[in-house]
Amino acid sequence: MIKIILNISIAVLLAFTAEAQNRTGTITGKVIAGGEPVVGANVGIIALQKGDATDENGVFMIKEVPTGTYKLQITAIGFKKVEREVKVTGGKTTQLEIKLDQSVLELEQMVVTGTMRQTYVKESPLKVNVVKAKQLQQGRISSNIMDLISSVNGLSTQLNCGVCGTNAIRINGVEGPNTAVLIDGMPIMGALASVYGLNGISPSIIDQVEVIKGPQSTLYGTQALGGVVNIITKNPAITPTFSADVYTKSTEEGNINLAYSPKFGRFEGFISGNILRLENYFDENGDNFNDLVKQSRVSLFGKGTLLGENMEQRLNIATKFYT
Repeated sequence: MIKIILNISIAVLLAFTAEAQNRTGTITGKVIAGGEPVVGANVGIIALQKGDATDENGVFMIKEVPTGTYKLQITAIGFKKVEREVKVTGGKTTQLEIKLDQSVLELEQMVVTGTMRQTYVKESPLKVNVVKAKQLQQGRISSNIMDLISSVNGLSTQLNCGVCGTNAIRINGVEGPNTAVLIDGMPIMGALASVYGLNGISPSIIDQVEVIKGPQSTLYGTQALGGVVNIITKNPAITPTFSADVYTKSTEEGNINLAYSPKFGRFEGFISGNILRLENYFDENGDNFNDLVKQSRVSLFGKGTLLGENMEQRLNIATKFYT
């Protein structure tokens, strides 16, 4: 008797599952520009608030879309927005290939800083300078974002300790403690936030740097009298599963950057580790003082996002360890 009831239950469950599949379909495809895949493009159905971001191959997939005809919107930084009408058939997968054209204007750059939520540069009430990761690393190799920050107009590093090598960020000449340091829009709180906040963060996990200069930055409180530096890390959904960056210099400085991006169902995240060792006595100018600060550094940074049933963000968490 129990076996008969179990078989009936399984049959009913399979029938409901088949019926649900017939009521929904899947949209998948590839976003390209100039024959190359576009990474990190946002593809979404506005009416349903469902969407996905393209991976390193430019591929996206939107599952469990109800049967019907919808307007699909594709946006990416540096490209013109595209809208396409797509018809979804129950139980079937709709394949698309979407081509984007580059935009001459940078008005559609997405920023977080200024309103404490995602918005476009042209809609932000504050003047926000956006610096992409490629601009930071032009012609320079470093294991630390603090070594590259001086390449941003108006920003410079302030050496706080010649023995331990800690430093802070000055904006337009204002002292480092008056600079608010943020990671993904979340302030790093504490008296030493501007000193240790960005040390040990590898440039390889950074998507862009957003900077607010001047009195408008007081939106973020008294710690932001000089300005705000917001480090936006890469989206876990479009980062490679594993990446490594290893280099050494003539000063016997050795550096290892590792990043792992696991994906478990609706949870996406990445863990980045940085190990630096510089213990060589290096006196090139012959003044009997070491030209470089001896240091050994271990830094870990983790970020995770829990998505809802419609791929909306339910929870964001980030943690940083530095020694």
